[in-house]
Amino acid sequence: MTQTPSSSPAQTLMHLLSGKFVARSLGLVAELGIADLLRDGPRAIEALARDTGSHPRALYRVMRALAGIGVFAEAAGRTFALTPLSQALRSDAAGSMRGMARWLGAEPEAWRAWGDLGHSVRTGQPASAEVFAYFAANPAAGAIFDAAMASGTHVTAEAVAAAYDFATAGRIVDVGGGQGTLLLAIRAKHPAIEATLFDMPHVIARARAALTSQSSWLELATGSFFERVPPGDTCLLKHVVHDWSDELATVILRRCREALRPGGRVLVIERPIGPDDDRAVRWMDLEMLVMTSGGQERTIGEFAALFARAGLTLVRTIETRSPVVILEAAAA
Repeated sequence: MTQTPSSSPAQTLMHLLSGKFVARSLGLVAELGIADLLRDGPRAIEALARDTGSHPRALYRVMRALAGIGVFAEAAGRTFALTPLSQALRSDAAGSMRGMARWLGAEPEAWRAWGDLGHSVRTGQPASAEVFAYFAANPAAGAIFDAAMASGTHVTAEAVAAAYDFATAGRIVDVGGGQGTLLLAIRAKHPAIEATLFDMPHVIARARAALTSQSSWLELATGSFFERVPPGDTCLLKHVVHDWSDELATVILRRCREALRPGGRVLVIERPIGPDDDRAVRWMDLEMLVMTSGGQERTIGEFAALFARAGLTLVRTIETRSPVVILEAAAA
């Protein structure tokens, strides 16, 4: 945020500091499913409180605050309705942001880790337990994280599918592909593709329930991408490399190179840090600091160095209609 002529530095800083209030309130209403309850039209706060098991006056104060910044609309009689912003919090909205709001605004471990940002800055170590082990031990949190990642993928998947000619990609292996959202977007544009969705067993177990009708073209495979990657012609890594240190990211990329058939490609889909980035990536870089062991956002030059260490060469970068960039690499 930049300072406006009418605001003092102190007022601008206070506005920035209040960001935690907004994030936590958004996380709460996402957790309660408020936007779903307003799907069919405005409702009084008493009805919303009854259906969510909330205290009417307390819930009203949260809704009033969010209405003040345009998330909801308040009418007479303490009645609330959806706005374009809260429409995106509906579970059934295209590209729903409910999962992302629950992860960033409501998941206790994510909040606790950010509270220990100072520890990470002093030591370079994460403030959280190893995040993927945490998800395996806490399936409910893992499901929220999967939904959050699907939120982000819905925003970018169509842009990625449109930017790259997947019709010539051969068999696609989505490495760490979660619930298969990216593959479904690619398939919608290129209906002849065949693909493998590869992730940890507990992730694939959730994906299997949602993808039962995709068996004719989609194989589901489980395992660790530190050990092996299923063979294919094109390996996709969307927002995977940023979760890991240079050392471990190199191992993942090396396993992808080993899995490639002759002439194959590795496509790393990330938001690089640079002078013209969208700034949100710089905050995500801090999320990697507190939540992962060495994860980080990188510049295109840093990605090229990782490729080289893994026996790959950066062939080209492809812009999309979203903040992500496709970095295409081939065996060196």
